[in-house]
Amino acid sequence: MHYRFGSFIVSPATRLLQRESVQLNVSRKLFDCLAYLIEHRDRAVGRDELARALWKHDNVSDNQLAQVVAAVRRLVDDDGSLQRLVRTVPGFGYHWIGTVEIVEAIDIEPGDGVAAIAPDVGTAVVSAQPVPATPDEALIPARSLSTPIRAAAPVQPTLPAASPAKPPARQHTHRAALVLLVLALLVLVGIRLRGPVEDASTARQPAAATSPAQAWVLPAVLPDDSEAWARIGLMAMVGEGLRRTGAVVTPVEKVLARISEPVPNERLPMLLSELDAALVVAPRVHRLDEAWVVELIAASKTGDSVRVDANASDLTAAARAAVSRLNRRLQRSGAELDGSIEETFGVIEQAIRARDFEGALLQLSRLPADAREMPETGILEIRLKLEKGRYLAARDEADLWLGRLDRVARPGPFARTLLLKVNAMRQLNEPSWAPLVDEALGLLKGTDAPRDLAVATQLRGIAAIIDGRPTDAAKDLSRAREMFVAIGDELKAAAVAGTMAQMAVLQGRHLEALTLLEQSRQVMSAYGAVGPLIQNSLWTGYVFSALSRWNDVLHVTEQMQSLLQAGGGASGYEQFTYLRLRVHALMELGRLKEAEALLDEQVHQVQRELSDNPASDGGPLNQVTIAAQRARLRIMQGRWQEAGAAASDGLKLMSRAGENGGSFVGANVAEALLLLLVRAQAGDLPWSPRAPLPNLTQSQIEALQKVESPDGFLARAYWNARSGNIEEAEADYLAALAMEYTQRSPNVTLIVMEAYIQFLLSRGRIEDASRQLDQLEAQAPGAVERDYDTALLRLRVRLAEGGNEHAQVAARRVLALIGERPPPADVRPILESGQRMAIE
Repeated sequence: MHYRFGSFIVSPATRLLQRESVQLNVSRKLFDCLAYLIEHRDRAVGRDELARALWKHDNVSDNQLAQVVAAVRRLVDDDGSLQRLVRTVPGFGYHWIGTVEIVEAIDIEPGDGVAAIAPDVGTAVVSAQPVPATPDEALIPARSLSTPIRAAAPVQPTLPAASPAKPPARQHTHRAALVLLVLALLVLVGIRLRGPVEDASTARQPAAATSPAQAWVLPAVLPDDSEAWARIGLMAMVGEGLRRTGAVVTPVEKVLARISEPVPNERLPMLLSELDAALVVAPRVHRLDEAWVVELIAASKTGDSVRVDANASDLTAAARAAVSRLNRRLQRSGAELDGSIEETFGVIEQAIRARDFEGALLQLSRLPADAREMPETGILEIRLKLEKGRYLAARDEADLWLGRLDRVARPGPFARTLLLKVNAMRQLNEPSWAPLVDEALGLLKGTDAPRDLAVATQLRGIAAIIDGRPTDAAKDLSRAREMFVAIGDELKAAAVAGTMAQMAVLQGRHLEALTLLEQSRQVMSAYGAVGPLIQNSLWTGYVFSALSRWNDVLHVTEQMQSLLQAGGGASGYEQFTYLRLRVHALMELGRLKEAEALLDEQVHQVQRELSDNPASDGGPLNQVTIAAQRARLRIMQGRWQEAGAAASDGLKLMSRAGENGGSFVGANVAEALLLLLVRAQAGDLPWSPRAPLPNLTQSQIEALQKVESPDGFLARAYWNARSGNIEEAEADYLAALAMEYTQRSPNVTLIVMEAYIQFLLSRGRIEDASRQLDQLEAQAPGAVERDYDTALLRLRVRLAEGGNEHAQVAARRVLALIGERPPPADVRPILESGQRMAIE
């Protein structure tokens, strides 16, 4: 049985949630809460009853339950004010009041979405591994989109002498808008580099990679979900108890990356050799009347299996006693676990790192009153908000603690809180955070906090990248990496290498970036570091986009799906950027129906992002990006009026955001949208001399006189050509080719050169067009084999040259790449002929 309401379908038996046939990625508790309320919609459900249904006990704070219900409301486009679907019953609980239709059967479209229900913490991580560059691609000039970092002495392209002609805007020159919006908007708008730079104060120090044998503590096996935090929390406690005896303990994340399912006791000895471990410990938990029993089974290379247990009314107390007995049986001595607040902090910190958000929240809620006044608690709460994607709340919480802390008496906590605020500001696209990093560095100089100092140095390197100081950036990043290596934190060293890869992307060194990203990925994957792996995958996708390697982009996003489901699930920002990258690749591959389905899902993710960070400019920024992608999709479908309307909507959104003080508004974004608008108004043959003059407002015409990006120059070239200013139009094409953007991104080079070649064809300059095509194929070997627009351009050149045999070959390549795009009118006859020949 399935339940339908609005555009949603809930299937409790198969645990699937769909919106318009797209499976949604939600956590287990959110799904359980939604399904329970719908199944009991004939009455109001009490808070205790709902808590027992979700946690298997009713010892749950009202705040915890309210957070889950609020998340359910956001998921289904409801909120606490409207209460269209979920009504709050004051003093009692909640009641589902939305209209529900019972459906006996539903259609599930494979491949259109991600897995419906995110698994519990510990699901094995599937890494997003870059596909190695082919030998041909090693010859692609190193280019990328960036204005913050300026290349020294950019190489100017070889261009033919200009002669009067009317410009051809190629069929999909609007693709430049998406490159700008995927790279410049996603990464550089507001001039930021996004990605996790963790607070260093509580980061666990991983064991050295060269340790030949270590202790592995497996995830705890629990009788139910009433104390779900203990699955990872007991791993951390047992590991800390062993570490105090001098054991080298494998980090929890690394264990979770290798082992996600319970391991039978008889398999523990075999794990010793499989993991090259000195000791493997498996915690088991069960109930005995009113007491908790913690059992530890250990297998070691030095003897037989050891089994100990302990019981107590408090689960953590039982765990401490069991660890103490295990150490005595193993004849290991050291400081015992004592239930100190520092131990609890360690459990909470480990839950955050493993994305066990519910476990972290539960442990934070159980802290005694005096502990809640400690800055360490505040730091953990801020880190939890950052990891969940609640950047605005994290920034505000950091400000509260900075107002309470004495920077002179507590320089370490003050500096750590400053760095957390910096991370929140970066995610919110807020400027002026670099001085805060300098302030933190000044405070840390007199403290013994090498990890904090390394984090601050890395952030200063990022600030230098943004300011266009690559030499200073390289110095700081190299220093930060050395500092992390010196303290044995290879995971953080890998994160710095990922930042170096981002700098390489912005400077056009794409193949070097792929190498750095792959090196970082291997370490992050070994440690199961979900957040850093997601960022690594996104940047890998950006690099493949710049190289027009669309199948590789799609491959990366497919591998990201397990990462986005791990632990407590992805943040709104992570889910949205994943969807944006995947939509981009699907459109380039001509899979337009799939792209449209995911584009609709992005709209709902924007609402989630706005809910998490209501005062940030991330929501408007994402709305502009969606408008641009929708305009581009409509152009690819030949739906010109709808494309123009979407581009106009994007420009209006930008205008409103600028009036409201939004910081993301920039000329590059406006010019990308303006090019989409011009392209949409041109119709099927934009390069034809008979194409109409764009219908622009006076302010848009004035904006064309101040363009500063390839998109802007292409839009102005089209305007000039339609206005009869042929020489000015060609000058604009040449100016776009000479820009630093095209010196750093092979994909942008393709876009501009293709537009210029079609301009030459429209003016009858066939020899010039042919020479430019030869140059394009030399600069981007293999592009015509994998990029539809390049293949289409070659077909047009071959038809203009009059070689029917060569045109037929080119047509076959276009047909192989066309996907769901309608054939362009000017080449439709030869393409339809090629299709008939293939059928025959």
